[in-house]
Amino acid sequence: MSKELSPTIIKLGGSVITYKSKTPPTTNRVIIHRIAQELASYNEPLILILGGGAHGHQAAHEHGFSTVSSNASSRTTGISHIRHNMTMLAHEVETALSATGVPSVVVPPFCTTVLRNGHITEYFTEAISNSLEAGLVVIVHGDVCFDLEQGALILSGDTLVSWLAMRYAARRILVGTDVDGVYDSDPRTNPDAALITRVDQSNMETIVQQTGPSMAVDVTGGMSKKLSELISLAKHGMEVVIFNLLVPNRLARLLRDEHTTCTRIEVT
Repeated sequence: MSKELSPTIIKLGGSVITYKSKTPPTTNRVIIHRIAQELASYNEPLILILGGGAHGHQAAHEHGFSTVSSNASSRTTGISHIRHNMTMLAHEVETALSATGVPSVVVPPFCTTVLRNGHITEYFTEAISNSLEAGLVVIVHGDVCFDLEQGALILSGDTLVSWLAMRYAARRILVGTDVDGVYDSDPRTNPDAALITRVDQSNMETIVQQTGPSMAVDVTGGMSKKLSELISLAKHGMEVVIFNLLVPNRLARLLRDEHTTCTRIEVT
């Protein structure tokens, strides 16, 4: 893949595109269609990575993926359930993009990735590369994948962001969440929480220590793990932004390189 095609990677947080705490899993179709409209005028190489939200985390929790002591056979029984849920979520996003004239294709990690103790050991990315070269928006999502040591494990959207950003020397990484960015405490429970607009060498260690786990069911490590992975990408010189995907036009403004409320990670 040529350097000129180094893509933008956008993470669509599961807490935005699904109702993460609702059972059974339900997509937020209004938000998904609005995101698709904001992407309609973007004509550069693009990878969308979907967080699992309700569709991934609830099924994974039900089948023991959040329990270290669960055995391999109990986890593999959940593969079909998780795959079905994530396929339906990806279909919703692909359909919304199609309705706005954006050609896209879903490339599920289950079909292309092998893990060993939770780490990617093989990832066949030819379909992603060829799709980007053809001008298609690539949709990838958090998934369940076979693991050479543990039967099956969850491959999170956040890990995919990190791996694919390095694989394709991403132009930038935009992480859409349900809050304005990184705060000095949880803005959901503390009305005085202050937004940290810039994470850099002077404050990154303190901020990672302050961030806690996600409030809803999450089997992928919570906010501290996510932030650490994003900081690692920023250290490689990539533009990394965390923003509120629930607010209309913030994604569109970032894609146009316009100022908007967010947290930028700059630690090179």
